[in-house]
Amino acid sequence: MTASSIQIEEHHWVIKDWLCHKHITLMAGPSGIGKTILAIKLIAHITTGMPLDDGTPIEVGEVLAWLSEDVPETTLVPNLMAHGANLDKVHFPDQAKILDEKTGKMVPVPFNPARHILYLSHYLDKRPGVTLLVLDPILALANDQPNSHNTNQIRVAIEPLKKLCKDRGIACLGITHFLKRHNASGSTVQDRIIGSQAWVAVCRIITAMDWMQGERRGWLRVPGTNIARPRDGWEY
Repeated sequence: MTASSIQIEEHHWVIKDWLCHKHITLMAGPSGIGKTILAIKLIAHITTGMPLDDGTPIEVGEVLAWLSEDVPETTLVPNLMAHGANLDKVHFPDQAKILDEKTGKMVPVPFNPARHILYLSHYLDKRPGVTLLVLDPILALANDQPNSHNTNQIRVAIEPLKKLCKDRGIACLGITHFLKRHNASGSTVQDRIIGSQAWVAVCRIITAMDWMQGERRGWLRVPGTNIARPRDGWEY
């Protein structure tokens, strides 16, 4: 393959400079700051086409959301309803199907991102309107890796997700945490993200949530990107 044989493509956005088709956005922040709630708010905007609060336009679509830290019946669906989401356009991959070697039949098992990401490709065959995949926490991709801080192992763990996004043309929002303890002096937002730096290197856009110093207000900004223009961020 030569460079001259490659067809150049423009970036196609779900949310301009934030969520891009075929790419992974990593959203990090401390525990309790509202990362899942923000994801739910974004799902509501995407499934209804409502612009963001600052007027940023949204590409309307369906969302496939694996939010493992909350229960759909008591938390996720009530919060989606409270934010005005179109519930018919929100899908939860609670199960995957694998081949039982003893019976030769396909049997359902709990969805595990570390093992079943490629299964989602078959799931998406039936749901062509899905434009965004949400994984919370995205570190679950590395559950089967012996060392979650090993760069090469994490790159191997992320590769099926990268391939899924590229092949299916969807955006992915992966949610993760900041380290509970870090040396703030001279550190960057990327340095505070838990786990291997491979997460930062592979994801094309890094968004961060944090508390404003001395206040119970927070901010959301984009400290790292190589496919979009930097954004000033938002206070909330």
